Amino acid sequence: MKVSALWIEGGKSFCFLQWMNPGPSALSECVQFPLISSDVAVFTARIQRVLQLQKHLAETMAMKNNPEVRADRLGRIALGDVWEAQREALDALGKSGTVALPEILQVMDEPPVPYDGKVTIRALVEAAGRDSGKQLHARLQQDLIYWKAVGPTLTPSWLDQLAEPGASLFVKFDETELLIRELDQEHYAPAAHTAAELRDFWVSQPLLYDPKWGERDLRNGGSGLEMIRAEAFGLAKQCDDFVKHVAAQKTNQ
Repeated sequence: MKVSALWIEGGKSFCFLQWMNPGPSALSECVQFPLISSDVAVFTARIQRVLQLQKHLAETMAMKNNPEVRADRLGRIALGDVWEAQREALDALGKSGTVALPEILQVMDEPPVPYDGKVTIRALVEAAGRDSGKQLHARLQQDLIYWKAVGPTLTPSWLDQLAEPGASLFVKFDETELLIRELDQEHYAPAAHTAAELRDFWVSQPLLYDPKWGERDLRNGGSGLEMIRAEAFGLAKQCDDFVKHVAAQKTNQ
């Protein structure tokens, strides 16, 4: 109740917010995403918006006779800013089969805020079915083109974006990492060459990769910057592990 309740006084809304993590929560004017105002009228409009979307989602989920229209409507909901609706829509798209692939890919191309790459990748894999490896590989090839274009233009402050879940570099990095992980789990050998190419490019860019970033054991914690650097270092290692797993599988066969 403490984190869910909204106090209204003098036309303004107040809620408990945790300003530092770890740290206590304090009653403050409730200004947080996606609202930029503590005005009660703004919150009322948001509540009405959520209720309307909830009804629209229920109606869309019930559609059975027109899968294309259903997928289109689910895709529009998945592009919205109501996280619970996003997740339900993506889950339904994943269960809709290949007809839903264009909508899922559109979400990946235009990621909403908030956004969870794991949910989206899971929907892509489920919708693609037997062709999931092919779809994942095609997306990884696009990511490789992206990093080759963007990597040389980055400044030392690019790592700061990896701490901002809504930042474009965070979203793309998270996607690339998830693609490599999923392709490795599926043992999709045709993607090994792309993973190797991404690894080679990654380690060639001093701003993307520094061997020292992987030296410290952070299992017991570390500074925010150390954790972010470890993530950047880890992407190259994941690519390398995937390539080695595919090679070992071919040897065993």
